[in-house]
Amino acid sequence: MRRSTLLLPVLALLFFTGCEKPYLMNKSPNPPLNTYGSFNVLPVNNDTFIKENMQAKDDADRQKYITITNDAAGMVRNQVTQWLAGHWQNSSARKADVQIDLLDYSGGSAAARFFVGAGAGNGHVTYEMRVVDHQTQALVSKITINQPITGQMFGADKYLAFNSAAKRMDQFFEDNQ
Repeated sequence: MRRSTLLLPVLALLFFTGCEKPYLMNKSPNPPLNTYGSFNVLPVNNDTFIKENMQAKDDADRQKYITITNDAAGMVRNQVTQWLAGHWQNSSARKADVQIDLLDYSGGSAAARFFVGAGAGNGHVTYEMRVVDHQTQALVSKITINQPITGQMFGADKYLAFNSAAKRMDQFFEDNQ
């Protein structure tokens, strides 16, 4: 009897978190994305984030931060571009641009994640992705992705989080194909 009382809340939690969208829809696609034949993924913009968050850092720390955010930008752009090239199938002549901005990044503490666990030291990365009609420059859709940085890999976990954020963007396109 005791096992069943513990099992039900755990199953309910798994069910409800499994139904959650992997992104926050700020503007539903209008017109629908499936009316577009191709997408041009523009370079990820992290300039505003760097300007707003780097004043207090020393030069060495600033350069490390810039390198990490540039790596994240490249990973996200490449993965979304590859997914669209391999999966998007539409013969429409309409084109759209995909603009991705890095809004927030906190690497957290890999040591705290490893030695303490239980959520200690977790970080996050937040992106905003906008789909804009290439010809009219009208906003078609906008989503926000807040990807936690968890795990115990002493640094590599942030790259897994960047990759997971890109997969969430891919999921958005798949959901709207």
